[in-house]
Amino acid sequence: MGTTCNCQVCQFEPVLALTPKIYDSCTFQKAASSINSAHWTGIWHIGARLLTFSSTCRAAALQLHLVLAKKLVLYHDISDDVNAMITAADISGPATICDSAICLMTHLLNTRVTEVPGASLLTSHHTIRWFFTRWNPGKQVVLSLYYIKLTSRS
Repeated sequence: MGTTCNCQVCQFEPVLALTPKIYDSCTFQKAASSINSAHWTGIWHIGARLLTFSSTCRAAALQLHLVLAKKLVLYHDISDDVNAMITAADISGPATICDSAICLMTHLLNTRVTEVPGASLLTSHHTIRWFFTRWNPGKQVVLSLYYIKLTSRS
């Protein structure tokens, strides 16, 4: 519905918009596109700060992704943040690896390659490095085994 992103979040947009209690975002409001871009840029900056905390990373990544996918901000207004999220992902990127963080990073990768074509190799390198620094499959196995033990006791 007006997004150019092909991620799972945007593909299910019509369904998700009908279930506001499960998936509530101000970007789905009809008036979202009529709000001044400067307000969305402020929301973007707040989300970019909240992206670096593990407790707020998933929600912030989802909101940033939707703001970007619905083109509520202009790229040149957020290019410094996008550059920081990609090139200095350890400091400015998503703190955890989750579904919305992966969607955001993929969208940032595609957006940056479109806006700055000469930086595509470096952008891809930084995105892959972010993914592998956050992803620890051994830790997930331990957590899933712990979950199995907890659920088997109940």
